[in-house]
Amino acid sequence: MPADWSGRTVVVAVDDSETADYAFKFATETLLKANDHLRLIHCQPFHEVEDVAVGAFAAVPIYSAGKVDENSVAVAKKYAKKCHDLKIANYKEDIILEDGSVGAAICNYIERLPQKAPEDVILVLGSRELGFFGRAFLGSVSEHCVRNAHCPVTIVKLPKKTAAKEADKRD
Repeated sequence: MPADWSGRTVVVAVDDSETADYAFKFATETLLKANDHLRLIHCQPFHEVEDVAVGAFAAVPIYSAGKVDENSVAVAKKYAKKCHDLKIANYKEDIILEDGSVGAAICNYIERLPQKAPEDVILVLGSRELGFFGRAFLGSVSEHCVRNAHCPVTIVKLPKKTAAKEADKRD
């Protein structure tokens, strides 16, 4: 971004889910202003690679560092097309290769963005509605970001009917 940039940076975490689509739609229709910059981030976990010589997973994971997989590229292209269709000129898509917590990776990304004040950056996340046990065992990206991101965080829930359909798909 230019040094004289006067707008905010609206960061939307995206993946191939309906919740991410809805968060993107909410951000572009409700939060994004004309002089804002939109950042679309997708977190891709490093994958363990099977050690063929040993025939089992290596004791220490071997990561495909720096290698972006096809699914991540497809997600980035999908949202770039949406931005193009909506005539959003000031956007950038980033794929974060993370080897731990997605929430921590997002917070680290936010910390590296230039900002003069906390309200210069807004983070938008979709909510998967995990429930108590899902959050306890899987953790919650949105909860981690709310607690640790040094910027306003907006959690976007699906409308009630759509959320019920998503829950049925998981069962």
